[in-house]
Amino acid sequence: MEEFLERYWPLGCVGAVVGALFGYLFRPSVPLYGKLPFRHVISRGEFLSEEYNRLVEALLYKTAVESFEMLIAGGIIGALGALGITWLLANR
Repeated sequence: MEEFLERYWPLGCVGAVVGALFGYLFRPSVPLYGKLPFRHVISRGEFLSEEYNRLVEALLYKTAVESFEMLIAGGIIGALGALGITWLLANR
């Protein structure tokens, strides 16, 4: 298994990037606002207080955290999927 990971880790990285991209594209949206910008998603809502009042910030913060978690989950699933497909094709 160690030899497999040494040889095919770049494919796992590509799968992680593609999975994170899908996680970002399919992130949840906020009613009457839409999808949050990348800056708010990647910071988990830390920059919301600079642009919005406290009420709006409280509503958007949960969505920003959920969007970030979808981005991370997509990256993990993409990496594992790419490595799994590579392993299946290598052991035919």
